[in-house]
Amino acid sequence: MIKKRILIKGLKVHNIRYRFFLYDEASRLSLPHFDARNVRGKTQVVEVYAGGDAEKVERFVSFTKSNFPSLAEVSGGVTEEDYKGEIRTIDAFERNFMMEQQSKFATYGMGMLNTQNGMLNTQNEMLNTQNEMLNTQNEMLNTLKSMDKKQDEHIEVSRGIARKQDEHIEVSRGIARKQDEHVQITKKGFESITRELKGFKEIHEEIKELRHEVDDLKGTVARIEKKVAA
Repeated sequence: MIKKRILIKGLKVHNIRYRFFLYDEASRLSLPHFDARNVRGKTQVVEVYAGGDAEKVERFVSFTKSNFPSLAEVSGGVTEEDYKGEIRTIDAFERNFMMEQQSKFATYGMGMLNTQNGMLNTQNEMLNTQNEMLNTQNEMLNTLKSMDKKQDEHIEVSRGIARKQDEHIEVSRGIARKQDEHVQITKKGFESITRELKGFKEIHEEIKELRHEVDDLKGTVARIEKKVAA
């Protein structure tokens, strides 16, 4: 059995399922020992260990140098060297990897739940705001209804005042008609009196003329009496 340590360096080799990509090939080759870990630093590094039959290990090393995940950016190249240390079994890696992925999934799920809770809280705040806006609109509608009621009352009062004014106008017109009737009656009375006075004047003139005639007759009678006496 031989052991190899492989370093894969690049701008993007973490969080793109690179280790599972390598594990899948190691499992296909039936390597008994396999391990892979992400090494954090200025440059992203995947540190890989493979142990088993020399031919299979060499085939695996060749695979790592010529095959990459679609999202990987292996700008630093792939290097390999002999390794003398212990390498855990591929089954142990699988168990640990699955636990790690489950932990990540749980953390991601908690993050999603927190995000959902935050969104629910935001929605609740928006609903509360909408309720407040609806309450404000209802208050405004009630105020408008109250104003409409007041306006209707004012309109009814104005109509009552208008009716009273119409009644007063009608009464004033009646008084004016009565005044016109009185004026006509007074005018007719005045014309009648004027005619009567005119008649009295004519009678007075006739009486004066009769008096003159009587006086003339008296003078004539007096002259006749004097002649008769003489």
